[in-house]
Amino acid sequence: MADTSAPVVSIRHARKAFGQNQVLDDISLDVESGEVVAVIGASGGGKSTLLRCATLLERLDGADVIVHAGDLCSPLDLDALNAIAPTYAALGNNDWSYEYENHFGRLYERAVRKTVRMELFGLRWEVCHYRERLDLAWCDVGICGHTHRPHVERTQAGVLVMNPGSPCRPRTTMGPTFGRILVSGGEVVDAVIEQLPIKPQMAWYF
Repeated sequence: MADTSAPVVSIRHARKAFGQNQVLDDISLDVESGEVVAVIGASGGGKSTLLRCATLLERLDGADVIVHAGDLCSPLDLDALNAIAPTYAALGNNDWSYEYENHFGRLYERAVRKTVRMELFGLRWEVCHYRERLDLAWCDVGICGHTHRPHVERTQAGVLVMNPGSPCRPRTTMGPTFGRILVSGGEVVDAVIEQLPIKPQMAWYF
């Protein structure tokens, strides 16, 4: 079990520039459990950028698509991801009480289902919360979740299978993670697990 006395948010020496504009320069911050912290400053001073750097959102900038393998647990989170890039998401075991199909009176272009299939960049992709339910005979790339344990493998048939782990509730000592897949010419040229420099909200190490 994670140390509950540790900060729930810990930022160390954050730096961010947009061209020649240095928005964040060596910013460090801890937020303890139960503590309320207000970030105050002028418009353009880097408040939103700091918050984005403390989460996965900043790392998703530039993505052509986003794939989520379940447990969104909030239609607003799906909206935030879709604002960055088209998002393909599967239902997780914690999504049973959430309505993603008609949020704020509108239908999502890409439905959230138990299993999501799509053809992108010359490859067939399948997303399912549970690895054992992926149809690896159909897809070229299979994305799963549930275990919160990051993993990348190639099957004997050459199918790429990735579990990106979790950005907020990891279950390995790697801490918060996400996956990045690079495709070119209809082939996967790189598939990696990247660590996030943030403290998890909650972690189980076993």
